[in-house]
Amino acid sequence: MSAPPAPLRAVLLDLGYTLVRWEVADDVRLASCGALLDRLAAAQPGRPPPADLVLRLEQHVLGAARVAYAQDHYAEVDNHALFAAALAEHGYTVPLAAVGELVELEHAAFARHLQVAPATLATLAALRARGLRLGLVSNALTPGPLMRRTLAALGLADYFDAVVFSSEIGVRKPAPRIYQAVLAALGVAPAEAAFVGDRVREDVEGPRALGMRAILSHEYRQEAPGAVAPHAVIAAFADLPARLARALQPREPGQQGAPCRPGCRASNLSRRDARRTT
Repeated sequence: MSAPPAPLRAVLLDLGYTLVRWEVADDVRLASCGALLDRLAAAQPGRPPPADLVLRLEQHVLGAARVAYAQDHYAEVDNHALFAAALAEHGYTVPLAAVGELVELEHAAFARHLQVAPATLATLAALRARGLRLGLVSNALTPGPLMRRTLAALGLADYFDAVVFSSEIGVRKPAPRIYQAVLAALGVAPAEAAFVGDRVREDVEGPRALGMRAILSHEYRQEAPGAVAPHAVIAAFADLPARLARALQPREPGQQGAPCRPGCRASNLSRRDARRTT
């Protein structure tokens, strides 16, 4: 007979597409990026920026990041270097010291439109009311200070006892070190923690390899469980408190709450694609 699981003391959470739908419509973003375009126009008066420059820069940065990730699955990229290269590709020579301000303006045009559902805030409050410690582990090529500012603006920061972004630590999920940093800050062992996120590789396989329990969320993105099954699949983040008591205990296959097998999915959910890396 297997030993009983360790008591659950902490829940680690992903950010984008777990707590927040991390996307903004192109037309909305373009209408919000005037400050960035004005700054570039002032820097190079003879080269007025096109209205869709922000989208072109994003495509360049994300494309270069994907190439880098394919070469090294764990290392995070240098956001400022990629943004400077994107500007140069489109004819704008900007001193590296000034790139940070432009990155901040670009991120602000995106982040100001993000919203957190009231049910998500209520769920975080319910988890804390149970005495659980909460940690955030997010892959984000956006610089950490900007991500932390966004976390506060969204009303999320005060719910977390520990937060780590890949842009701060230099490695991405599923590198063990990024999870271990938050576990250490929370003062819990992997067996005492559950991880909740929307990605199979980063939020199920990585945490389970360390000994954490894992729950796959299908609220905003629907990835089918893989060979390493989550302990549960939830249709919405608000379902989490009700599932923690029953779904994280080991059970025989076929019993309610058993780890989800490859191919299982939450029903009546459509597939959506991510716009950014988080």
